[in-house]
Amino acid sequence: FTVFETPTKRYVISAEPNAQGVCEDHLRVIDKETGEVTDYIGTITQTPDGFKINTDDGQQHEVKFDVKDGAPTIQFDDDKPEVLTAAQGKNGSFYYDPEKGLWFAENAQLLPLIEAFRDGMGVTVNDDGEATATASGNVLNLDLGEGETGFLNLPSLPEERILLLLLVAMLVASFIYTQRRSRKA
Repeated sequence: FTVFETPTKRYVISAEPNAQGVCEDHLRVIDKETGEVTDYIGTITQTPDGFKINTDDGQQHEVKFDVKDGAPTIQFDDDKPEVLTAAQGKNGSFYYDPEKGLWFAENAQLLPLIEAFRDGMGVTVNDDGEATATASGNVLNLDLGEGETGFLNLPSLPEERILLLLLVAMLVASFIYTQRRSRKA
């Protein structure tokens, strides 16, 4: 695994070339609340409980993993251990749902741990260009007149009723025209 998630932090391990072209190990610790990124550059080695990084300035930082009462935890240096909610690598990922105490092994796709998303999701783009995903069920099902999803829930159809009626009328006219041509031939 190369990405580890807790409720407050994200730990990312990577190897990147420096200015001389030599690959160096990186451990980035991202604080989810503030967005602050701390980059530790050095050499990562495995330990019995996790791994440690010896930075170029001579400091040593350690990441430890543990499982207490079935819940995975991660501890950075002397910080308080936190629940490890997800870990991802190139061959897959696992998620831990602390509310239910369940582990989920998945492929490498990062989907939210909300039951409603298992039925499907709808992605919309706001006026400012920001994309948001909401649990909405299968978007290919017709949701006639439910909520604020428009007349039909298909993204390729117009949302205004008059335009939708014009589209349906054109489809019916095309069908009739095609049928008449095929009968004459």
